[in-house]
Amino acid sequence: MSLKAVTVSLLLVLSLARGEPWWPFSWATPPVHAFPGASSRFMNPSEVAAFARYPMLNIWGINATCVNATSGAAVPASCRGSYCTCPGSPSPEEQRFLPLMESSLHAQARVLKDAKAPTAFPILGYLNSAVMQQYSLGQNRLNTDDALAHWRMNLSRVGVVDCFKNDCNYQGMEYRVLDFRIPEARAWWVENVLAPLINSPDIDGTFLDESNNFVTNLCPHWGCTPSEQAAVTAGQLALLDEALAYAASIGKWVCVSLTCSNLQIPEYCDAAHQSMLEHGSGMRFYEFFRPTDLAYLAYEAQTLGLPVVAHAGARTMNPHWVELAAFLIGAGNYSYFSHSGGWTYNDFPWEPEFDMPLGAPLTPAVAVNTSTVLPPWSTLAGTSLIFSLPSAPGKDGPGVVFAGNASSAEGCAQAARGAYPATLGWTWVSAGGGAWALGCYARTGPEGFNASCFPQQQAAPCSVVLQAGCTSAVAFTLSYNSTSWAREFEHVSVAYDPQNGTAYITPRQRR
Repeated sequence: MSLKAVTVSLLLVLSLARGEPWWPFSWATPPVHAFPGASSRFMNPSEVAAFARYPMLNIWGINATCVNATSGAAVPASCRGSYCTCPGSPSPEEQRFLPLMESSLHAQARVLKDAKAPTAFPILGYLNSAVMQQYSLGQNRLNTDDALAHWRMNLSRVGVVDCFKNDCNYQGMEYRVLDFRIPEARAWWVENVLAPLINSPDIDGTFLDESNNFVTNLCPHWGCTPSEQAAVTAGQLALLDEALAYAASIGKWVCVSLTCSNLQIPEYCDAAHQSMLEHGSGMRFYEFFRPTDLAYLAYEAQTLGLPVVAHAGARTMNPHWVELAAFLIGAGNYSYFSHSGGWTYNDFPWEPEFDMPLGAPLTPAVAVNTSTVLPPWSTLAGTSLIFSLPSAPGKDGPGVVFAGNASSAEGCAQAARGAYPATLGWTWVSAGGGAWALGCYARTGPEGFNASCFPQQQAAPCSVVLQAGCTSAVAFTLSYNSTSWAREFEHVSVAYDPQNGTAYITPRQRR
């Protein structure tokens, strides 16, 4: 057994028995440099070998290629992170991509599957939920074929949506938006966009990006009327349901990127959950999984039993990997973990935790609620009182005075309180703090900095955050309720305390 993901299987795709290794998930995209020469770009053999270590991949942007509007020559797109543009185009509106993404993803998937054969290797291909991207044959038809113009989204305040002008050009090649309020338009999308990508032996499903972005962000940004907002919301959910139904009909998967939670449009998540459970073909994706998502992850993965992919964009060590600990506690069967700082080939390191023995879960997530009273000047591990206040290391800031460097937290306490008797608190940065290392800062204000700032409030006057490597104390009594989490696995004990941001992934004693 090894800590290579919190899952026992990818449902029917891997069909592993309970207690098998728990695998990490990865997403492969173009490298950050422009493609060499004028040739198309797929993974090279070393990249294929590296990603064959994973049991499931999500691939995007492979072989993105432009066509020169003047000469007609094909040239590799220039991609940075997840944003691709056409070199030499005078403006985004005038760039033209070759619509070959479906065939490119199929070809790359075959190479990856052959590299891992005979082991099953599920591979998902990227789609945006409604924005039509120029590098896709099916999607680009809505951009270029005026016979389909009646299915382009048209709103009262912006007219026909143009992503180059209306702030939905996230990856460089988005243009029109499908009006998924129209049933016939949704049916066209399933037949002409979704089906050509996933109805293939080479691809096992799709990653459906931004599955509530139009509801949460874009429709409000565009000034949708209440009736438009309601119709867009219903249409987005209907599109998701129809995608899940089609995927289920051919034995494929839809990995659904959602940002809703128990605090943000929970009713939308409830409807998405219902569709995923009804059709049995959906996975819930967290684009940036954070420890604060733990309770909702546990609800989705352990209570509802949904497959979940949690992508962490950070590796916070306090003292162990905080994001991974929170994931392990909240995960259920069919849960996957992913980690990267970006979305390119080189952004997915194989971390040492992935090779740690883990074993099957012995308990569900256990939450313990406690009431805590800390007297003045109690040590607060993993807490910073100076978040964003000093402009640079060694500088003063609003309500903050730099008290010099100190070799320990105890030394900082003496220095800060000795030099500034009226100080309200102090923060010391450990030796691992880079340019800030060993800095000691006295918190002197402003008014309103008090117990209500805790456990963590980032806005002024508080500027309090959980930050690994910092130690702090304050001059007043702190009293609060807190929840700590724990879970036992066959070979590992996992604990996470949101109050101080600490996490422990500790090998269990073997008998």
